[in-house]
Amino acid sequence: MTGESTSRSASTLKHPHTWVVAAEIVVDDAVARGAAFRGSFRTKAAQRVDALDTYCRACRRHYDDVAKSSSRTLSGMGTATYGSVSS
Repeated sequence: MTGESTSRSASTLKHPHTWVVAAEIVVDDAVARGAAFRGSFRTKAAQRVDALDTYCRACRRHYDDVAKSSSRTLSGMGTATYGSVSS
């Protein structure tokens, strides 16, 4: 691991993640035309949205990767000392 990747990894752990979801929403021609022109559109209330991907807006790390590394860090705390203490 290089110094740059180590510092990048350390810095991504320090910021609060802002989770965003890449989504797919089926729309009709009129909504598609307006969205292409304005860059945004309104959805109907209670419309179902298919999530394609979930990641942090700031560091672009995927939610599953962050959750796995967080649980490994938490579950790894204290387990390394079991059975290794000598009198």
